[in-house]
Amino acid sequence: MGEGRQHLPLTSQQALLLWALPQGGKPISPGVLGHAREVRLPLDALPANIAALAVSVEPPGGSPQRDAASGPVVFQGPLPCLTRHSGTPARLR
Repeated sequence: MGEGRQHLPLTSQQALLLWALPQGGKPISPGVLGHAREVRLPLDALPANIAALAVSVEPPGGSPQRDAASGPVVFQGPLPCLTRHSGTPARLR
C-alpha cells in the first residue's frame, strides 16, 4: 500500500476490500482482503477494461453496497498495462 498506509490500524470489525475500477463503469470488488497487506490476484480474474485498483476499509464481510465503498478509500492507483497471460498473478503491495 502507499507510504504512510502500511501500518493502517484495523479493528476486528474492519477489513480491507479490493476494488477494480473499470474505465467508464461502476467499481467491481474481486474480494475481501481482510487484514492482508499483500495479495496475489490472477490478471485474468479482472475484466480487460480495468484502469485502476483501490482498497477501502469495510465491515468484515465487505461493503454492504455491491458497487461502491461504504468506508474510506485508503489506496487508489492505476493498473499498469500488462500483458495478460492466463494464471499470471499481479502482486499488489
